[in-house]
Amino acid sequence: MVDTYFSQHSPTDPLPVNGQTHPVISNKVRVYLTRQELMIFYLPSFSFFASFAAIAYFGVRWRFMKLAAKQPKFSFPVAKKENDDC
Repeated sequence: MVDTYFSQHSPTDPLPVNGQTHPVISNKVRVYLTRQELMIFYLPSFSFFASFAAIAYFGVRWRFMKLAAKQPKFSFPVAKKENDDC
């Protein structure tokens, strides 16, 4: 969606007066963007990979935390003492 917007609304020639000097291929068209537009252009891909990495990290961490929190079940045989003192 961002890709199509920039391919339709950005110049195909660099405009140093406006600061649009960063070339990017958008929908098979070379367009020139400013620094702010360049960050917006790459934000969806970076946010996808950052969220995927966070989900993977915390998912694995949560799994290990669940394993560490389990209480072991001890099933030792207990022999009854015979007291003749009573």
